[in-house]
Amino acid sequence: MWGRQVERPKSDSGGEGHGTQWSELNLVELEAEAFLLGIWKNFDELEESITISELNAILDAAREQQEREWKFMASIQGVEWGGSEAKEEDPVERAKRRAAAENAGISEDQLDFADLGIEVEYL
Repeated sequence: MWGRQVERPKSDSGGEGHGTQWSELNLVELEAEAFLLGIWKNFDELEESITISELNAILDAAREQQEREWKFMASIQGVEWGGSEAKEEDPVERAKRRAAAENAGISEDQLDFADLGIEVEYL
């Protein structure tokens, strides 16, 4: 199937491979995910140009990049992004924030911007 000689994945204790058995390796899913990166014209070109180890490295890097982008976008919106470890805001802190905005006569969004040193006026 692959254009190059393929080595069997190593066990979890042995290094590179992500699965412990060939039967656990879903090549179709990995190829489909890699193909969505838009680097290859078709699946044959993808299969002929890289090995499984390279495929795993490319996908790991793409996933890490996507995670960094999500984290950045979340930070712009004032949300803490931790993937599956995302923390919910403490209800007491949320109530304090709402009360501070109400006492200042501004919205919570305006208070958030003010904390960053940005003055915003809504029409």
